[in-house]
Amino acid sequence: GGASAPPEGRASGGIDFGQWRSADPVAYAASFQTQIRQRYSDGRDAARIRADLEANGFACEDAQRLDCRIEIMERSCAIDWYVVVERARPEPIVGFDKMCLGAR
Repeated sequence: GGASAPPEGRASGGIDFGQWRSADPVAYAASFQTQIRQRYSDGRDAARIRADLEANGFACEDAQRLDCRIEIMERSCAIDWYVVVERARPEPIVGFDKMCLGAR
């Protein structure tokens, strides 16, 4: 998609994206997951979660599950943040992927 890159640090909607350009992707993914799960620990209201994520730059689709993503290309890297809320799961699925083309 044509999403714009999130800030490094706190977005206007309150989610802290941290130093995502320089962070180790595995460690970053773990801390991002912890932050998002804590942020939405008080309820399963998908509509509220969707509105909050969209305020932080995510694009959401709600079919069988709420699926919110930021997908960008930067330099030769595809970078993807995602939050998926499934009705049957107690916690959202949260991830961060960074795939770089031509990485040695």
